[in-house]
Amino acid sequence: MDPMCQLSRARSCSTPAHEPEMKDLIVEQWPLNPDGTDWDGTGLMPRVNSGQCPFDQGLGYSIDIPHLVREIEMHLECSVTDIPHASFGASNFGFAITTADGRTLIARLSRVDTNREVAAGTDPLRARSDDAFELAAYNALYALGEPFDCRPLYSRDADTAPAHAPVAPNQGRRVFVFVKADGHPYRYGHWRELTAEQKAWERTLGGDARRLTSFPVPAVEPTRGFCMALVRARIEAVFATGGDEAEGKDVKDSNAVLDGVRRTLLRLLSLSLPRDGSEQRQKHREAELYRFVLDHGDFGIHNMTLARDDDDMPRITSVFDWEHGCVVPAILSEPRMITTADLVLSADYLKPIFERWGDGSAPDKMAEYRNDTAKYYKELFKQAPEYESILGAGRDVRRIWISLRDHRNRQDSIAYFKQLETWAKTRIAILETCDRS
Repeated sequence: MDPMCQLSRARSCSTPAHEPEMKDLIVEQWPLNPDGTDWDGTGLMPRVNSGQCPFDQGLGYSIDIPHLVREIEMHLECSVTDIPHASFGASNFGFAITTADGRTLIARLSRVDTNREVAAGTDPLRARSDDAFELAAYNALYALGEPFDCRPLYSRDADTAPAHAPVAPNQGRRVFVFVKADGHPYRYGHWRELTAEQKAWERTLGGDARRLTSFPVPAVEPTRGFCMALVRARIEAVFATGGDEAEGKDVKDSNAVLDGVRRTLLRLLSLSLPRDGSEQRQKHREAELYRFVLDHGDFGIHNMTLARDDDDMPRITSVFDWEHGCVVPAILSEPRMITTADLVLSADYLKPIFERWGDGSAPDKMAEYRNDTAKYYKELFKQAPEYESILGAGRDVRRIWISLRDHRNRQDSIAYFKQLETWAKTRIAILETCDRS
């Protein structure tokens, strides 16, 4: 199947043959040393060979490292010589692997085993969908070249065994194997070490982000009607459960409040999408406003590898972890970039601002965050001026979209929705006044 078709269908075509019941699955933690400190990830093969594997089943894991090695050797027709380093992220364990033919590979093994029925964790249906989408994204983006040409050499789905069937080692874990990109992952400490010149926005991040915003993603015809239906479906889905949002409150009163918010958002939706005859539609063709783009979902240095060139300037060599991405109309996309702060645009005026900073609030640090976000968006919009205009045309509907996406992170959803309704009513009044004038 064409990679673009795979990307378009990934979310809907990812149901395994033997889907487990909707049970909770544990996300396995990083191994500890005997003294209770975190293992540093080194010396895995000697430990395995001496019977002291940190992932030993007797320590509560179900990972079989020798079996993983044999699987890689069989499918890549290579001989593994060492695993010099192991690491972990939110969803996966990672293993740096060297081979006899001189390659360095990165094997990624999910931290969830779908064949283990234990206390808390993740939804296997969603995990399966995320994995299928990520693989489709890698395949589709390969044509863009560096830093997006990092599709895996080998991958397989987690396979949930039917009840009472024998389970093979690592069977319930998703596996990806990549060629290691030049450089290394840029964690926050690496970013802090860069000089202002070395951050090189104009040569790296802004340009690569622009390539994503212009990457064609065919699916259905990108129209205002489709975008309207998509956002309407999210509004209806969020408010369909009504009283589930109101623990400890009067359910009847809460449902009335939520229904009022729902109706207000639907009214704003109908007013805020650019329409025939509007100024925005005169400036943009419908295909530009509503064309589909691939939104990473967690775009930032922590999901990139960087290497230094001959001038000691960093360049991005790979962008990874696409499992939480999505395909959306450009007017709904979110151009967030994460360094040691989230570089975002203000909801009302599309001005570069920052959120969730991690290096403290000293005046020099706050100035650094402001400088970073200003430079990033200046370069992004310099290279993609049409994207800035699209974001401006969709600022109201995108705020609805993102607010409903993030509402479950709020402690008091009722208060959150009331604030959203107050804003929406203000915008409705402004837009209706403009329509009458």
